[in-house]
Amino acid sequence: MRFAAALSALSMVKMSASALWEKRDEAWLRELGENLCRAHTPIVFDWEARLGLEQADGVNGQGEDTGNVRPLPVAEATPPPAQVSPDEPKLDLSPMTTPHGDIAFIALGDTEVAIRNPAVEPLIEVVRGTVKGRGRWQPRFKNWIVKVEDFEEVRCEIGARLAEAKDQRRA
Repeated sequence: MRFAAALSALSMVKMSASALWEKRDEAWLRELGENLCRAHTPIVFDWEARLGLEQADGVNGQGEDTGNVRPLPVAEATPPPAQVSPDEPKLDLSPMTTPHGDIAFIALGDTEVAIRNPAVEPLIEVVRGTVKGRGRWQPRFKNWIVKVEDFEEVRCEIGARLAEAKDQRRA
């Protein structure tokens, strides 16, 4: 009695369930599963009544029961997405190759471009000096974000600063 009083109800259920399952073989478990499947009745909702829809007659042209299923109206043809006009300049997103690694340019939608350079001090100075004031630093991805309108000018200036640094190293 003292031992039973010390046990919780949950531990007693666990002990009795384990004793029940240990003595059962695969055939017994399979039969139990099949009986449960046969006893199952799927739940059926009257969605029309629940959602306040009108009751459909439930029969289509071929005499098949359709419930509240009706064909959708034919939608108007949607126009194709806007094409880029030929006179609109395309962005040059090709990477700039330097002796320290490539500076990558990634379009972020139609409005912004990310500029990412290797973590090498000369490249950091060139890119930071060019972009600061015209873009914003994104610490999570460790890159600079500039507006598309400013991108070509920033890219050209980065190229000019890299060429200038190269000429200074030669001199």
